[in-house]
Amino acid sequence: MYSSGSPHLSHSDEQLYQFVEQRGLLQPQQLALALKLQRQLYGPLEMILWQLGFINSFDLAQFWDFKAGLSLSQN
Repeated sequence: MYSSGSPHLSHSDEQLYQFVEQRGLLQPQQLALALKLQRQLYGPLEMILWQLGFINSFDLAQFWDFKAGLSLSQN
């Protein structure tokens, strides 16, 4: 799987990677496919994962809450 700290991941993608890894939501092949598509489509990784059916809308909402909590704790 792609490792956290990879120069190819944006800060937001790093947060998403941390979120899905902690929850065990994805198989390594799923993340690899989503990252490949992201490079081709230039879209947000979380939306690509959702469109592929790899995460559901509940997971997506939880990620956005998780991300908001991280940004609040950094302020």
